Amino acid sequence: MDQTLVWTKVAAIGQVAGAIATFAAVWVSLWLARSERRPHIKAQAGLRLLFDGYGSPFEDTISIRITNHGLRPVRISSLGWRTGWLGRGPKWLAFQHAVQTCNSPMAGQAPPFDLGPGQDASLNLPTEPFKKVGEMRDTFFNRKLPWKAKPSPTKICVVVSIVASKAVVTRVERNLETFLATGIIAAGAAEANKKANAPSN
Repeated sequence: MDQTLVWTKVAAIGQVAGAIATFAAVWVSLWLARSERRPHIKAQAGLRLLFDGYGSPFEDTISIRITNHGLRPVRISSLGWRTGWLGRGPKWLAFQHAVQTCNSPMAGQAPPFDLGPGQDASLNLPTEPFKKVGEMRDTFFNRKLPWKAKPSPTKICVVVSIVASKAVVTRVERNLETFLATGIIAAGAAEANKKANAPSN
């Protein structure tokens, strides 16, 4: 084979490889730049015990923790709940939404508030109002399935709304999901206080 032809092919392959490498480098740079601008928020919601350590009894609380894992500050505008399984469909499947108010003194930092990179905020909501939701429990935190006589628990998520960005939707922990669906707290403050006050042998 003609040596000139061989080296011409090698040069062509090198040019193609160089073009691919350049394209990949540009694409990665754009992706990194876009990732840096995009909010990266994580949320966690579950039942927790409050204890001040000065003789007061344990208290049950709904704890919502929001963490900014991104590289730019974000503004949290509101918190809420989403129940259901699908964006569209029959009533027993479709999403329902509710905005959570944070007027309790124990709530902590209530929206709206800002979170810088690496910062987090925790909100503590009293459980008592959620024990007295009445019919709302069967229509919002539970759903009437066509094949069951009694309402059944639905999927429950906490919703963190962010200014100028898509809301973060995270499924709540199992203990909170059970409480919201039933109004009952298993292994909560009542049990902890009972054990704490039990006479020692």
